[in-house]
Formats: sequence, C-alpha cells, structure tokens
Amino acid sequence: KGAGYQVPASGNTDSYVYDQTLVIYKDDDQKATAEQIVELLGCGRTVDAGIYYTFDTDILVIIGKDWSPAV
Repeated sequence: KGAGYQVPASGNTDSYVYDQTLVIYKDDDQKATAEQIVELLGCGRTVDAGIYYTFDTDILVIIGKDWSPAV
C-alpha cells in the first residue's frame, strides 16, 4: 500500500509449497506493473496467469519462502 497499490484483500494459499514469491498478472499490459512489484518486494518473479491461476484482481501476489520483511 505504501507504494500506491490498492490491496483489496489478503489471505492464505491452500498450501504452503511456494518457495519463491510469485507476482501473477492476467494481461500483457499488466506485466510492467508486476515487474515493479517484484522490484519493490526485493524477491520473486512475474508469472502470466494463463489457465493456471484464477483471481478477481488485476494482479495476484503469492508471498513465498524467499520473502522476508524489511528490518
């Protein structure tokens, strides 16, 4: 939120198997924004949602084991 992004909801995944943070976007015009979020988080990678991910927002962030909060 501090970087100006809206966070309409948060929650947990069905499983805790994500070793890497994923910033998932639906459309190619959202890829640059997804890359900016990866940069802000300091970890992870962008992923095209394709047929594998379904969500109601423009971008979905799944925090993986590679993320650690800023100190």
